[in-house]
Amino acid sequence: MSDEEHGAPVEISSKKRVGVKRQVVPIKRRKRADPRFDSRFGDLKPSFEKKYEFIDDIKQKELVQITAQTKSPHLSKEEKDQLVKAKNILQDQLRTKKLKKALQEVRQKQRKD
Repeated sequence: MSDEEHGAPVEISSKKRVGVKRQVVPIKRRKRADPRFDSRFGDLKPSFEKKYEFIDDIKQKELVQITAQTKSPHLSKEEKDQLVKAKNILQDQLRTKKLKKALQEVRQKQRKD
């Protein structure tokens, strides 16, 4: 008698491609909505930027603090490098924010004309 008759599992060639992974038990996941792209939250108004302008002020203050800390002689080279990296990141963020704002103002002027 062969193995097939005894109910043994069938051998599968290793050359065959594996099928699509199936989800046996459905997992309930809560879909998170991004307010930027979800219409249920409405449009983001220009007042959104005005409400959160204080963040730029905080970043400016933090930039001044980091600059002062980098001048401290008590820091190790690694700490100084981390502070310089953080300083560069903050400067880049503030610079891009200014550029975006300037570009937006130019576009608004062009629309009015």
